[in-house]
Amino acid sequence: MGAEHLISDRQRVKAYLDEELQTTTFDDLMPWYYEPCGVNGQYVRVSIRAIKEDLITEDVLLDAFIRSANSDKRPTVESWRDRWHKIIGTIDQMELNLPNYQQDRTFSIAYSLSANMPSAILPNTARHIARTIG
Repeated sequence: MGAEHLISDRQRVKAYLDEELQTTTFDDLMPWYYEPCGVNGQYVRVSIRAIKEDLITEDVLLDAFIRSANSDKRPTVESWRDRWHKIIGTIDQMELNLPNYQQDRTFSIAYSLSANMPSAILPNTARHIARTIG
């Protein structure tokens, strides 16, 4: 689950996590409990396997998730745009031939140039990558 999307409402985050716990089987989960992630490794992705195997409680994960999402300083719009264009450049150099990438790329660049928020997305490409590594 992604951080900023749900944090304004703890009950909504809990409902999302409950749904994940109820609908996910062990076969759906990666074999690890956690992995570093983020541009500089400043986050840790925790698998719900840790809850399903009773290593931590749902409340412990939920509290840590909310604290970490609310503790990170967000970049300025300008610094995010600069970073996003570097990301797009890297993806372009990799020549991955991702489905819908050109459409997503055009959308994300136009969005990042016109929006007042530091976010840009590649919706179709992100879904493809999630399905591929899922």
